[in-house]
Amino acid sequence: MNRVRESGYARKLRMWLEITTNNLEGRACFSSLKFYEVVKKYLDKLLNEDLDEASLQLINTSVHGVNQAMQVAANMTVLERACDFFFCHVAKLSGVPLRMVERSRKQFPLRKARDVVEGMLSRLLKVKVDGFMTLVENVNWMTD
Repeated sequence: MNRVRESGYARKLRMWLEITTNNLEGRACFSSLKFYEVVKKYLDKLLNEDLDEASLQLINTSVHGVNQAMQVAANMTVLERACDFFFCHVAKLSGVPLRMVERSRKQFPLRKARDVVEGMLSRLLKVKVDGFMTLVENVNWMTD
């Protein structure tokens, strides 16, 4: 009688262990997705609010020439790629497939700063071209 009872307990224990193991594995997969979503939320907040505002402040206060605007625009492109690599690294660490973290140019976190620097570069280039056109108008093209 004791052996029957012990084998019943052993069977129940094995079933409980299997169910618990399956539940833990499922939770581990779910928790990695949840972990990534939490990290992504804070990264988006950091990049969209803090870094974007700091970039805007830097652009508005210290970019005064075409050379500086071109350098900032180039740096924004490099920063865009760095953000993509960073998101891929976070996804890899949290076990999320890379296809879930691919972003388009529209989703670039520093959109406002990028748009401001591109607009500033456009305005500065127009001023330069207008200056050259004014110089051309002042040249006496008629021979004496």
